Amino acid sequence: MMNNHYRNHQNKKQARAIAATQTAEQAFLTKTALYATVTISALLLLNFANELLLLINP
Repeated sequence: MMNNHYRNHQNKKQARAIAATQTAEQAFLTKTALYATVTISALLLLNFANELLLLINP
């Protein structure tokens, strides 16, 4: 009986560790996607500004 209790406790600890790892990975991926989006947006904006300048002063 005690062995079963110990096994349950270990399983819960392992499940919590896995959940924490998945949460950290998800946060990392979300942050990475956000940085990529911001970077691409900034590059597109710079490209647009450059095109406007070329129209004004070819």
